Amino acid sequence: MFSYTDQNKFEHLQSALQTAFENEQAYLANPTDFLTAYHFIDTHPAFWTVTGDVPSWHWNTWGHCQNVYHGAYNDEDDGKLVIYLETGSHLNKVEDGGKLYQEHYHDYRLDVWADTFEQAFIKLAAMVYKFFDHQGVERPDVPHIKPAWVLELDERIAEFKKWKDEEL
Repeated sequence: MFSYTDQNKFEHLQSALQTAFENEQAYLANPTDFLTAYHFIDTHPAFWTVTGDVPSWHWNTWGHCQNVYHGAYNDEDDGKLVIYLETGSHLNKVEDGGKLYQEHYHDYRLDVWADTFEQAFIKLAAMVYKFFDHQGVERPDVPHIKPAWVLELDERIAEFKKWKDEEL
């Protein structure tokens, strides 16, 4: 029997973070290369998930690309193939309403469309880098254009809050 101490588990997480950092550096050195973009996303700490209860030493620190929602369709206007990808970081706040660090949300800011699967992952890597730092923490106040459905949702939430406050 082999023992696996807390120190070993900590060192494993340190090694995973170092791998993620090295993958980010490789991506930054060659951001148009599919393989470096893929590995950057696959090991990025924003996508790490914990197995079991929080706190835990047991984290899934790679393999996120297999969980990226993807699809393909022919564009209605020109008939060209379009590949799209959707993903999001792990839930990291209690008020998000899910299991902390065990579930991912759909982050519309990371949605990408491209002519090929490879181009889509390259675009996704650029969005991940734009919105999340090397430790998986969301970068504050990154400007982005909200789609119409998000603006409408924001408006309805504000109306609901106003109505709720008037009821009290």
